[in-house]
Amino acid sequence: MPVYKDEKTNTWYVKLYYTDYTRTKKQKMKRGFKLQREAKEWEHDFMLRQAAQPTMPFKTLRLICGE
Repeated sequence: MPVYKDEKTNTWYVKLYYTDYTRTKKQKMKRGFKLQREAKEWEHDFMLRQAAQPTMPFKTLRLICGE
C-alpha cells in the first residue's frame, strides 16, 4: 500500500484497508510521520500484527485458565 504526503503540513500519512478478526473490512489512517520511511515501517508493522494468528491451541488455553 502506498503512503501519501500531506502538502499542507509537509508530513506523511498512511491510509489502508484491512480485514479484522471478525472478518469486517475496515479503513485505518495514521497521520503525522516526518519521514516517508517511518510511515512505511508503521504500515508494515500494522499489517504484520493484523495477519498474526494465535499459535496456542484452545485445549492448552483452557488448561492455563483453570477449566
